[in-house]
Amino acid sequence: SRNNSTFRCNTPIVVGANDLETSLANAAASAKWYFYDDTADVLNNTLGTFAVGPATPALGTGSALVNPLAGATGRTLFTNSGFGGTQLSTVSALSYGAYTPSGAWSANEAPFLRFNVDFSGSASYQGSLVYVPSVNGAITQNVWQTYNLISPTAMWIYSGANWPAPNAATPGTTALPLSQILADYPSIRMHPLFPQIGLRVGEPGPTGLTANLDNFSITIGGNTKTYDFGN
Repeated sequence: SRNNSTFRCNTPIVVGANDLETSLANAAASAKWYFYDDTADVLNNTLGTFAVGPATPALGTGSALVNPLAGATGRTLFTNSGFGGTQLSTVSALSYGAYTPSGAWSANEAPFLRFNVDFSGSASYQGSLVYVPSVNGAITQNVWQTYNLISPTAMWIYSGANWPAPNAATPGTTALPLSQILADYPSIRMHPLFPQIGLRVGEPGPTGLTANLDNFSITIGGNTKTYDFGN
């Protein structure tokens, strides 16, 4: 690596238009990325594309572009179903890059990460754990920004009305630090039967939101997968 500045121990996995999953039934087994209409709950790869830039992405020259959404309740996920059942305690690193343009976005909005969560080994759908960038720091528009989601002080919210016991009196919109989440829910994991983990653009927020995404990276049990969107 001293003689090659581009050397990587973890070679990024390139994801382009020809690498997207086209069948929701195959998504968990293939572990391919896809665009998902999170309002109608259907796979819809017309909701995104791949573009050069903008500016200089963290990996390569391109990125995944989430297309404008149709209405105020529209929301799009760029998502992967290949990590179902992963214990959150085994995830030692999780990050993604996003380019948030000015315009439709307000100054405190950016694409956020969410995954379907299982708190205690139940087969039922339990909503999502959500990392909101603005809860964890300032948003800078019109530049690439990397969000690091795994640290004891990283703050997460829950999509349910209230957090499960022992925090049943705490609204889901109240952000809790990851250290507390892991202590209160030691078996918490990405849901094995509803396994999406993805980056969402759209509601809550105004219409016309677009964003570029790149450099999604996750380390599970010491094994790292990094995805280069658009090369």
